[in-house]
Amino acid sequence: QLSQVCESREDQSLIHKNDSNDAKDQILGMLQVNVENEGGGDTRASLEIALETESGWVVSTYELVVFVSSPSETQLEKKTNRQLQPTVIAPPEVRAILERANEFARNQQYWLELFENGNVDDGIPVGRQFYGMLLFPSPAFNRLWRAVWQGKDFFDGGLWNFVFGLQGMNAAVSIEASAYDGNDVILVDYEAWDPVIGNLSPCPFCQDELRYIPDFGETGVLLGRAFPFDAFVLGFWFLLVPAPE
Repeated sequence: QLSQVCESREDQSLIHKNDSNDAKDQILGMLQVNVENEGGGDTRASLEIALETESGWVVSTYELVVFVSSPSETQLEKKTNRQLQPTVIAPPEVRAILERANEFARNQQYWLELFENGNVDDGIPVGRQFYGMLLFPSPAFNRLWRAVWQGKDFFDGGLWNFVFGLQGMNAAVSIEASAYDGNDVILVDYEAWDPVIGNLSPCPFCQDELRYIPDFGETGVLLGRAFPFDAFVLGFWFLLVPAPE
């Protein structure tokens, strides 16, 4: 019922993807909804909404009131803003590519076919930073998760992940045979230990397989599959878009 009320309002863009051409603010989704209704009175809901902006990640709190005397009348009021720091901010042109990919997130077969047709012709992108987007079948979840994981940064022999805007979860990187089809992939091995990069991963039994996907229509984009214990079928897809040079 709360969702229906929000969708019927003119300011529904607060909850759903903003369809305007302004790429500065991207609604990610609701972090939390708390609903109060005591003694049959007015229903009050507190909504926390995460947004990615050019100046950083912002979480805004709104209060939605549905009046018991007239359920068709609602009141939406912005209460607070808070900045999430530190963070890694993707430029607008990168966010547009990530969001375009997210529109296909529910079609998991689409990503499998792109992976099968992918390649590693350009090798390991040493010295390049990539912005990431998970590709679970829930686009809202994928947008929200960008506040947690922002991408990867490759260096000679390994990479760092950006988690909450900080470098962490390092791993060794090499060209290896895929656990899926035996063809070459860029293997990200979180178990491999190296005296230079160490091993700070909370998931040492995990690995990523990456391939460039020219069929997606963007230069240098990598499609990845993260999975545990060599069990490709148990994994999930994610996209990596290179930072502009």
